Amino acid sequence: GEHEGNIFLKAGHLHFEDDKLVSGKIEIDMNTISCTDLSGTYKNKLETHLNSPDFFDTKKFPVSSIELIKCQEIGNKEYKINAEITIKDITKEIQFTAELLDGTASANIILDRSEFDVRYGSGTFFSDLGDNLIYDDFELNIRMFY
Repeated sequence: GEHEGNIFLKAGHLHFEDDKLVSGKIEIDMNTISCTDLSGTYKNKLETHLNSPDFFDTKKFPVSSIELIKCQEIGNKEYKINAEITIKDITKEIQFTAELLDGTASANIILDRSEFDVRYGSGTFFSDLGDNLIYDDFELNIRMFY
């Protein structure tokens, strides 16, 4: 199965020159992970587990970040972004497309959690998981008002 949820930004800024996006940085408050498709005990168990060292270890790594390194306009208010994302103090280069429309920046980013040492239930690290395998890819749908 899969789960959905929210995680909130701690801080962020986008830098513009001549009305064009040129850089920026977003800090993510990892302690705000919340599951939106469960309730009660199961919701609490999942959120506690995601915050634990099995997943994001939010006591040790309370903030993740995305730093926009290069922003190239590819269409009307659409940008190709080269960025660095840091999760659990591991930084990786990523590329994604973002849209800036009516004061909202939005992007959908697919990440491989195994690249950030998030091992629990990962077929990348364990070969005998069977039905207990958890997919490595997860999607961030970012919405930021500027």
